[in-house]
Amino acid sequence: MNFCCRNFIISLLCLIMPVVLTAKVNKAAKSKPQKIQEVTVQSAGEEILLISSYVADYSYIRTAIDGFESTYEQLHGKYSISIESLDCNNLNQMVEWQKKMDNVLSKHPNPRAVVLLGSQACITFFSQTADKWKKIPVYCIMSQRYVSTLEASTGIKSVSEKDIKERGVKDLYYLIKGFNVRSAVFYEYGIQEDFYLMEKFFPKYSNVAILTDNSYEGLTYLRQVKDYLRKHPNINYHSIDGRFYNMKEAVEEYKKLPPNSIVLLCIWTYDRNNTIFMNNAMNTFTKTNPDVPIFSLTSSGIGSCAIGGYVPLYRDYENGADLARRIHRELEMGENIAVDIHSLDKVYKFDEIELQRFGIGKELLPKGSIIINQKPSTIDLLHRYKWQLIAFVSIFFLLTVGLIISLVYSAHIKKLTENIEKQNDMLKKERDQLEYSQYQLRIAKERAEEANRMKTNFVSNMSHEIRTPLNAITGFSNLLADSVSDNQELKEYVKIITDNSDMLLRLINDILDISRLESGKSQFFYETVDIVPYCKGVINTIAQSVEQGVELKFKCEESRVVVKTDVTRLQQVLINLMNNAVKYTHQGFIELWIEKRVKDNELRIVVSDTGVGIPKDKQDIIFERFEKVNEYIQGTGLGLSICQMTLDKMGGKIQVDHEYTQGARFVCTIPLTK
Repeated sequence: MNFCCRNFIISLLCLIMPVVLTAKVNKAAKSKPQKIQEVTVQSAGEEILLISSYVADYSYIRTAIDGFESTYEQLHGKYSISIESLDCNNLNQMVEWQKKMDNVLSKHPNPRAVVLLGSQACITFFSQTADKWKKIPVYCIMSQRYVSTLEASTGIKSVSEKDIKERGVKDLYYLIKGFNVRSAVFYEYGIQEDFYLMEKFFPKYSNVAILTDNSYEGLTYLRQVKDYLRKHPNINYHSIDGRFYNMKEAVEEYKKLPPNSIVLLCIWTYDRNNTIFMNNAMNTFTKTNPDVPIFSLTSSGIGSCAIGGYVPLYRDYENGADLARRIHRELEMGENIAVDIHSLDKVYKFDEIELQRFGIGKELLPKGSIIINQKPSTIDLLHRYKWQLIAFVSIFFLLTVGLIISLVYSAHIKKLTENIEKQNDMLKKERDQLEYSQYQLRIAKERAEEANRMKTNFVSNMSHEIRTPLNAITGFSNLLADSVSDNQELKEYVKIITDNSDMLLRLINDILDISRLESGKSQFFYETVDIVPYCKGVINTIAQSVEQGVELKFKCEESRVVVKTDVTRLQQVLINLMNNAVKYTHQGFIELWIEKRVKDNELRIVVSDTGVGIPKDKQDIIFERFEKVNEYIQGTGLGLSICQMTLDKMGGKIQVDHEYTQGARFVCTIPLTK
């Protein structure tokens, strides 16, 4: 009977686990964050410049950029993508917005196209006066159509003083005139429709509270709403403005709202103190005065606290995919696509829970309204969970069949038990044989390791012994060269001897270094030094070997970089890397860049060149011994192996930069302290 229970449980797990695992995998796939890489463009004019109002960590910004990048990559776009952020958050930073935009445009003086994400990016870009920015193709998404005008001190294009005082908003359709805007998708908000809903649902209301925060969007919403209320003086309103209230003060104002008040929620992210509030802000407000109906201007809060509103119908424009396809067609396929400047459609959207809480019947809703949080009917539940129901019935049926099968096979338990005991005896014998085989393998392994140690010692000793006569050959070859300076033919012969003896000596030295590193006989002497002079010394050492037309560069942001390391070993690594760059670089530059990263406790060393580069198929094996990019170029193929082993002994590492395409780039790191 124990056997039957065990089979029953196994059958149950086999049927249930795939369903559970599938649900978990689907949930994990939906919640997994997408990573966005910021790309640095190397050549001006060969890039598409994306300028975002906010940092790319914001979910909707990340979604738009990721959709643009992935779609453009699928289309095999030839231009690089450069992403810049203005990081425009609260209004206190607005005096810096234009300066940030100027800095971005100075870093990218000649992009192939410019994509603007958000209202701040649009208003600051369209304040440029240079003709070249008016000719470059521009594409806009995720921006309001009507934006706030700002004071002249910000450097942002404004209008007359009269317009600022009376209205305070500007139509982007006016600002983009004179620019080469190829596509623009703007948001507009149904203020009039929202007030129509308030009057229809709550005809006895006497006061409207406008909830806005200390942000550019909040200021824009507030001015648009006040512009509407200016034309309807019969509506009493009260502004809870985040520019003048912190969260605590705003909650107190919300709590003191008079009876028959209605809240028009625009946005609440930043208060007067620039404290950031996300989804939990409205929960704080509603708890203090839960009987106040809330309507949303932007769809914020619909689904948690707001009854609804007439809001933009956000579509695939948010993910940037359509924009990537359009830019690819215009810039690379040469298609002449008509200019497309429009605002998103708007839709009535309501929360059924809030409708029921305030007793608003669905017959009062405008035709075509979208309702969320609806309670599903029995038919909907059956349709939604039909596969789970089918799976449950199938599992029950299969478990019943499994139980019957288990009962049938229970009669064979005794016989199977006897067979298992026999098998156990056989397995015990096989285990003894396996242990003996493992013992023999250990002995063979120890012998092989001993042979390898003897080989290493032999190579090391032989290399040392061979280097002694080679030193004599090299020395006397140099003396002989001085004595035959008058005989050109003999001089060439002596040069051949010298060059080949030097090459053989380098090979012996490399083999000797590897042997010592393998055997652990190499000693490292650590001292605290400023490595900048040593790096400059390496540059001077290889300067005579560089071909004409190749520029040597040394980059370091600090005048002194003090580390505790074996400077001799580090110089050997740098010379090997720089010599490799010299061999394969015939034009352009060779750059040595060192960077001190105190936070990570490491020194970063980068050697870049504009040479022939390293083929993709060799980038993962280039550090193996005797592996060379070009077999016809002089060298032993041991230099990179020595570099890797040396840095490993020093607690560092070396790797090839796979994304660098102008030539070859090696990135090394060593600890700042031993």
